[in-house]
Amino acid sequence: MGATLENDRKQHIGMHGDRTQKGLHNIDQVERQIMNDVRNIISPPADVILDKLEHKGKTVIRLTVNESRGTVHTVGGVMYVRHGSQTVPAKSEEILRLVRTRV
Repeated sequence: MGATLENDRKQHIGMHGDRTQKGLHNIDQVERQIMNDVRNIISPPADVILDKLEHKGKTVIRLTVNESRGTVHTVGGVMYVRHGSQTVPAKSEEILRLVRTRV
């Protein structure tokens, strides 16, 4: 299954890297798997929206991750932080800073 990055919070699933549509089969199954992964891998679960988009007879899914201010999420037990336009694993000093600001 292919995904292309639209911006920091949106993914198109069912597209090639050159933005051409590959399309998806079993859309309902793909949506269920995405939502299960969001619930099971991200803690606390992220607020996501799935939209089906159709173009030239092909269907793709747009996954939008809504911003969650003030909430720290982990993915697979790893805490991530933003550095400019990138999301990277948090270093120990960043984790301590986050914990101190919440106490």
